[in-house]
Amino acid sequence: CVPEPPPVLGERRISFLQGLRIVSKNGPFKSIVAALFLGYVAETFRITITLFFARDAIGVPNIGLIYVFYFITGLLAVPFWNWLAKRIGKHKALAFAFSIVVATNTAVFFLQFGQVGLFTAIFMAKGFCFGALELLPAALVADAVDVDTARSRSRRQGLFFAFVTMTNKIGQAIGQGLSLILLGAIGYNAAGNNGPEVIDHMKILYGLGPALLLVPGIIIIMRYRLTATRHERLSAAIARRDAKAEALLLDN
Repeated sequence: CVPEPPPVLGERRISFLQGLRIVSKNGPFKSIVAALFLGYVAETFRITITLFFARDAIGVPNIGLIYVFYFITGLLAVPFWNWLAKRIGKHKALAFAFSIVVATNTAVFFLQFGQVGLFTAIFMAKGFCFGALELLPAALVADAVDVDTARSRSRRQGLFFAFVTMTNKIGQAIGQGLSLILLGAIGYNAAGNNGPEVIDHMKILYGLGPALLLVPGIIIIMRYRLTATRHERLSAAIARRDAKAEALLLDN
């Protein structure tokens, strides 16, 4: 949670509609939130089906152990994503992470029952992106907040991160509900005894469904305009303005 700075005496609290108008005027923020929304829906969609897919389509005996490898790989990859973000830019690094997720999801579609080793390797490759998906969006949102700071002369980080949290919750709810609805639509039985046609349909949902959501997310991210160079200039302008304001206060 990112709290707002202490309110100024006499300053009015911002209503939801006022906050919505504020964030809707921030182009970089709208772009990253749109991409994150698609990412939240896609990831929750996949996560909800993972247990069923791993058990019935691949024959994984212990998905919990594979998740251990997944998270360890993700944590070990965090320094790489930090380095890549500095090298090519945060938004391009995030787009690259999304692209790996698309590739791994698509690869899983072609696996056959019993290919547990390949499934584990692909799952770990996807886990490699876990750090990027946790680290980079927050950094991009923080940069976008500076656009509002430059315009309004206010520090409203909490407002923007609250909208990100709301987007997260809505995306997760849609992803989970949609996946369960579609599983029911193809006739999947969580207790087992599913025929080959049902399993094939589940493979389409699991492998290709999230990819179809992430591809437009990648396109949106690549159109993100607040590059590192532009953000540096913006930060410098805010710092100069704050320094002048502080100097005036000291003179008075």
